[in-house]
Amino acid sequence: MNIHIPQFLTRKGIFSLLVLLCTLCSAKGYSENFTQENVKKANEIITKIVNAYGGQERLSQLDGILLEYDVININAQQSKATVAPWDRSKGKQVNALSFSKKIAYNESLDTSGGHNIHLATMIKNGKTKQVDHRRQTVAVGVSGNFASVAGPVVRIVSTLLAKQLLIHSTSTRYLGKQKIHGQKTDIISFDMDMGPALTLYINREGYILKSERIIGPFLVEYFFADHRQHQGLYYPHKSWSVINEAPSQEFYISSIDFDYDPARRTKTPSHYRIIDPPPPPQRKVTELAKNVYWVTDGGANNLFIKSGQEVIAVGGSLDSDKRFHALQNRIGKLSLRHAIITHHHSDHVSGVAGLVAEGATIYTVKEHAKIIKNASAHKKPTMVFVNKKMRLQNISTPIDIYDIGPTPHSEHYLLVHLPEHGIIFEADHFLIPGSGPMPPVTDNVRALVSAIKELKINVKTIASAHAAVLASFDDLLISHRTKEKRK
Repeated sequence: MNIHIPQFLTRKGIFSLLVLLCTLCSAKGYSENFTQENVKKANEIITKIVNAYGGQERLSQLDGILLEYDVININAQQSKATVAPWDRSKGKQVNALSFSKKIAYNESLDTSGGHNIHLATMIKNGKTKQVDHRRQTVAVGVSGNFASVAGPVVRIVSTLLAKQLLIHSTSTRYLGKQKIHGQKTDIISFDMDMGPALTLYINREGYILKSERIIGPFLVEYFFADHRQHQGLYYPHKSWSVINEAPSQEFYISSIDFDYDPARRTKTPSHYRIIDPPPPPQRKVTELAKNVYWVTDGGANNLFIKSGQEVIAVGGSLDSDKRFHALQNRIGKLSLRHAIITHHHSDHVSGVAGLVAEGATIYTVKEHAKIIKNASAHKKPTMVFVNKKMRLQNISTPIDIYDIGPTPHSEHYLLVHLPEHGIIFEADHFLIPGSGPMPPVTDNVRALVSAIKELKINVKTIASAHAAVLASFDDLLISHRTKEKRK
């Protein structure tokens, strides 16, 4: 089992990771290491949790649920600046579930970071649909199942976690004690069928104060507070998420119904356009031009430029080194010489450690140096700082790097352009859809079009850090002049 512990975690964060390691071990079948006394203790805590949230009978009866949230996006690792005060923006979220009917509905409205996203994902009768309200489209046959759609709903509501403990009590293990916000808590772990194993922290009254799990290099924590009663059950009016000890989102329940039929939420407007589902996530190597390769990998992509036996990487998202290895498998053994990091957000530097381990010199801006250093784990990175513009020459394909910041997304942002081929690599400024029409304009799209026009660069092809398909400059212009229709 390989677990990467981010260098910037505090002692408290490392303790949480060690607790989670115990969780993973118990979920992987090492239950023989736990005594009968441990199992007994875990069951006593489950009983306390169940009683606190409304009792076994009421939790067992709980089937249909509707949750409407007011959301505050804080995004400490996704703000324009690298230091506080962090960007804050308001959003909305609607979740609905039926456990017996296997219906799940997730809707979110997000305007943070220059974006404007209004999506809904739903599953009914084993069929998954994704609705894009801004594009007014419905993609039928999107990959997913009830567990994958319902899991994010369950993980942010401690009432639903209590119900899951009833179902999966045999996988529960007692891990010890720790104080959370000044309260003594018991720690248990359990494995449910709606995602990875979770660690829960329970106070003296039986309320779940925190859940946590590991996703790659990220420690994700949810905190629950202000428990209130409704329809015979207790629920947390406020919850918030923290990623690698940095605040991410706050959730405030504005409306709740524990006796709700979510089927009514699965109806889509008749005038919405039916489109094909986006291509399934897969690691794929595509040659865009001579010595230029785009490697996609389920929403995390890199551009690679080959020069002799060396390679320049563009993009620093998680598993960038693995995508480099995929390129090697395609065209032969090569060495990684340089890596250009577009901006400082956590999902765009989470692959830096792997790139540095491959021997790459990191190209960034001086203002992002500390974040790059922290993301490099235990290796000290060699960095080159871009000041407004830099050209990499004496290579097979010249590469121009422009700092087009500030944009609505980041104060400094490196746009990479291959002038001989008219190719740019962009991250987060143009959300290229996997199918169907281009999205209406956003502040990020305006910023990208403005930068391209001001720089007077030739753009034919747009490769994205996240999208699984390419776009043209004409596609970007269509998005730029498309206004959102009234709903």
